[in-house]
Amino acid sequence: MFVSLGEVLLCALVALLELEATSVGQWLVSRPIILGPLLGIFIQASAGRLWESAQMGLWVEFLLLDVLPVGGVVPPNGALAVAGAILLQARGVPDPVCFFLGIGLGWGFVPVETWIRQYRVRFSKSLEDQFRDFRGTGIGILKVLLKSLILQFLVVFLFLLVGLAVAGPTAIWLWGVSPEVLREGLQRTYEVVPWIGMATLFWVLRPR
Repeated sequence: MFVSLGEVLLCALVALLELEATSVGQWLVSRPIILGPLLGIFIQASAGRLWESAQMGLWVEFLLLDVLPVGGVVPPNGALAVAGAILLQARGVPDPVCFFLGIGLGWGFVPVETWIRQYRVRFSKSLEDQFRDFRGTGIGILKVLLKSLILQFLVVFLFLLVGLAVAGPTAIWLWGVSPEVLREGLQRTYEVVPWIGMATLFWVLRPR
């Protein structure tokens, strides 16, 4: 359950960058294909490990391309997925395990994100009341927006931090006690991921 200061800081960085996905900016730095290499620069010591981080980001990006946030659909959190995978990888979790655990973190955040959006309706209602009653001031509006951003940041930060603290040692222990056939099967499944990712990319880019 121990988490180092460096991991805490990286979780905070991910939570901060994740804000731009829906709340601030839209600069795409939270996309897995960008965030993967970025995290790799911070935590990987060798060029080989940096390339693996870039690969993680690329495959997560491709796998989630076809999940569109249309209407009320809440997509899996790609930033959490790739960050979880890379941080677990840095802890010594085998690549196949950390990749699928990262994907699980991304999907597991969906109900949490749904709750955040429902809770954030209160902030929107506050803004509507201020504008309707002509009470809206720059300071008042800024306070409402900051509350929304802080809520998103804290929830993402804690979700990733707790997920890392729990999944890291658990995954290493389970890998150690798992039969060889299971580990071999998971490794073979992981080797298919690039092909699935490429197929998803071709499907998304197909002529319509």
